[in-house]
Amino acid sequence: MKISSFSKEGKYYTNEDSLSVCQLESDKAIAILADGMGGFTFGKEAADLIVSTLASFICEHIDRIPISELLHEALKYADDAIAGKAIEYHSKMGAAIALAFIDGNRIHYTWLGNVRIYLSHLNELKLLTSDHLLDVGYGKQLLTRCIKGCGLRDNVPY
Repeated sequence: MKISSFSKEGKYYTNEDSLSVCQLESDKAIAILADGMGGFTFGKEAADLIVSTLASFICEHIDRIPISELLHEALKYADDAIAGKAIEYHSKMGAAIALAFIDGNRIHYTWLGNVRIYLSHLNELKLLTSDHLLDVGYGKQLLTRCIKGCGLRDNVPY
């Protein structure tokens, strides 16, 4: 199994991405990418916190909760962590995320925002996610889903 990533510099802000890939067992791995939200403060810190809390929650609960529920609970845990850090910093913080859990020949994934997951097989690239964006005009777009410490919207994609 090969997991690859790339990061593109933002149009108006510095790169605030954080990535973690953890091999859990020979046939199990998690990959998490968070992109700190431009326009909010402490984007890199938010991305780092989200990635670390997602990874630790998943590793701690992997054998106790079904995968679909585990990913959703991990997102709620990360959202709570951001809420606490935003209060501590007296600031708005958040990130778009993508999380993939590989279990043998199966992939479970979820995402919020515009961080994308692709599957490459036999030299064919397939986009697995769709962006959660709202075009507000004047060349600006806003995330309609993300982790920013305000609770998750219903129907988190899985």
